[in-house]
Amino acid sequence: MQINPEIIRNLRERTGAGIMDCKNSLIETNGDLEAAIIYLREKGLADAVKKSNRVASEGLIGINIDIDQKRAAIMEVNCETDFVSRNSEFKKLVDELTKKSLGESNIVNNSRDLINLSVIKLKEKIAIRRYFILEDGDFYGAYIHTGGSVGALVEFRGLFSEFNDNLAKNIAMQVVALSPSYLSRSNISSKTIETERNILKNQIEQQNKPIDMIERIINGRMEKYYSESCLLEQKFIRDPNITVGDMIRKAGLEISKFIRFKVGEEMKNINLLVNDY
Repeated sequence: MQINPEIIRNLRERTGAGIMDCKNSLIETNGDLEAAIIYLREKGLADAVKKSNRVASEGLIGINIDIDQKRAAIMEVNCETDFVSRNSEFKKLVDELTKKSLGESNIVNNSRDLINLSVIKLKEKIAIRRYFILEDGDFYGAYIHTGGSVGALVEFRGLFSEFNDNLAKNIAMQVVALSPSYLSRSNISSKTIETERNILKNQIEQQNKPIDMIERIINGRMEKYYSESCLLEQKFIRDPNITVGDMIRKAGLEISKFIRFKVGEEMKNINLLVNDY
């Protein structure tokens, strides 16, 4: 049967499939556009199954904030190559999935069709690796590093203002740049603190320091550990004369949570403060 070039073009735009694949699918479905889309998706799904065992270690971080509902989402979506991660179609997918996650109870299951359409177009394995929703804040700060490989989302409580909004973005940038492990020292387990102190003690004893100085040295180095590991005790990147904690108190704010995602990192080493993956 004769297939109108216009319907082939329409099918290509909606699926990203090649011209001959579109033409053949329309022939198989007697020119029915919707049936042809299903036909191509079924063919694409077969290809996607073959890709299921591939390693998807590249990707992007997506963040979406719903100001009205005071909710925010951060997500890592993986693909196989850096080339695809820089593709506008993949970036659009990550944005759509992150936004969609705010309204879906199970975004992984409910986005399979959407992801499989992208698998057809981009011809790579694509998967949501992890995501998290924050919904207990008054507003949120977000920052994604150029290229999309690292992103941070910070939850704030307090009054929203233009100044506070700018401060929130800067603190999210700080989380990306300095990668704190904890919000404050109160979030560090006693076991972790004991381990750190024992490591320092063994190091100092090997240096033959006077016994009466050992405890003082340990305490000093633990303070340095806190200032590097705890967000609230880090020096503020925009003003090293003040800590992040002092800065947010000065602004009348409180940080309740923060999340930092880096594409491909080992999730067992991530301290989310809110959840274990």
